[in-house]
Amino acid sequence: MASTILNKLKNKAAGFAGQNTGNGDIMSQFMNFKKQIESSGKDPQAILNELLASGKVPPVMLNKAKTLATVFANKIKSGR
Repeated sequence: MASTILNKLKNKAAGFAGQNTGNGDIMSQFMNFKKQIESSGKDPQAILNELLASGKVPPVMLNKAKTLATVFANKIKSGR
């Protein structure tokens, strides 16, 4: 389930960027996505709102991604 969510997020990130992010690890893909958002000059919350409003990212997927992000953040903080 987590891999499906990550693949969907990867595809959304690539779609936002207008290019393929390649086969790098998840951290490098995230860092590339983050750089692309920062260089766009747009507010990340505005981008997210636009994706939600257009239906490209359903609220269910966003909630799953938030849950997954929390799990990963807690694992990183705990050193596991």
